[in-house]
Amino acid sequence: MKIQPTIEQNLEITRSKISEFLDQAGSQENNTFLIAFCSLMRDACREIEKLNSMPLDLTYVGIGTRNIIELYLISRHIFTDKKWLDNWLGQMHKDTVDIQDGFLTLMNKHGKNTSELEAIHKFCDESLEQSDYESKGQFIMKELAKTYGHDEDYVSVHKLCSKLVHPTSMKINAYEVLTANANYIDTLRYVASYFAIQIEDLIDEIRDREFA
Repeated sequence: MKIQPTIEQNLEITRSKISEFLDQAGSQENNTFLIAFCSLMRDACREIEKLNSMPLDLTYVGIGTRNIIELYLISRHIFTDKKWLDNWLGQMHKDTVDIQDGFLTLMNKHGKNTSELEAIHKFCDESLEQSDYESKGQFIMKELAKTYGHDEDYVSVHKLCSKLVHPTSMKINAYEVLTANANYIDTLRYVASYFAIQIEDLIDEIRDREFA
């Protein structure tokens, strides 16, 4: 009788396949898509490692599952069309500036010196002007999920995460009940494993296109 691998083993298989791909793609320094995709895959490896190291942490399992779904959706989207790849790379500027603006607000309010951060902010704006990209807002994950046929999974996991991450009444008052029922965590981890397999399939498609 064939023994089915556990969720942990399935996730580890995905991590190993990603690592093999990263080694294969390591020499493609001038391929913008592969550089962007490899960065996404490194983050997928980090998420998988944390999922397997904290299998009973309901809050993190929820976050990690959602992150793996989003990493897959972003990767699939930028693989589909170069304009989405350019959009993704342009998001880095807006993300960076938004973070800097947040810190500037906090630092100004609490009397901290902001001169260094303001200089970095200026440098980021100048770098964008010299690049081929435009500053873009983030992809709307719900729309990507719908585009690629995963809207039901994504909406459900996103809703769960909003309840499990923030100090909601349910999380605070029923945490022991939620964590005691293995079905809740196992369901989320199964979804993470399912999307890890989608990442494996995408890697095969990318190999066919980029290394044919």
